[in-house]
Amino acid sequence: MRIALVIALLAIAGPLPPAPVPSNNSGIFYGPGFSFILAAPEGWVLDDVSGRKQGLSAVFYKRGDSWSRAKVVMYANPVRKSKGETVGRIIADDVLSFRERSPEAVVEDGPAVAASGGRMLPVKVFRGTKEGDDEVVAYADESSCVVMIVLSGTADRVRDARASFAALLKTYTFLTADVRE
Repeated sequence: MRIALVIALLAIAGPLPPAPVPSNNSGIFYGPGFSFILAAPEGWVLDDVSGRKQGLSAVFYKRGDSWSRAKVVMYANPVRKSKGETVGRIIADDVLSFRERSPEAVVEDGPAVAASGGRMLPVKVFRGTKEGDDEVVAYADESSCVVMIVLSGTADRVRDARASFAALLKTYTFLTADVRE
C-alpha cells in the first residue's frame, strides 16, 4: 500500500529535478606550514599541475584556455614567514622585488577584498609589468605564511576579470599551519 502511494505521488509530481553535481573545480592545497581551500569561479578552471614548476600551489584560467596560453590568469602563491616576519614586511619585499624587475611600473594600494567569512585582505595593484601586464595581489596573512592570491593579465582583461577574482577570493579558507608531510 505504501509503495503504491509513493508511486502515485511521484507520477503526479512528475520527474524529479537532477541532483546537483558536485564541483570538481575546488581543492585543498597544502605544503610545509600551510593548507587552504580555493574553488575556481564560474567559467574558470582550477589546475594544480601546470604551475608546479613555478612553485605555485594552484593556477586558474578561463575554460578553453591553458596556463601557458591564457591572456588572464589567477594563481595562489604561499610564502612562508620567517620568525617574527610580518605581512607588512612580505608586502614591502614583494613591491621591492617587483620594482627591480619592472622599474617603470606603478604600484598602488587597491581596495581591500573579502575572503570567506568576510575577512578583508589588503591588496596591491601593479601596473605595467615588464611584460606589459597588470597584477592585482591580495595578501592573506596567516600564522605561518602569507598566501598571495594573484590576478594577472593585460589591463583590460584584468579589469574584466575583477568579478571572477572577487569570487575566487570568497572561497579562500585557511585550514591549518600544522601540516605534516
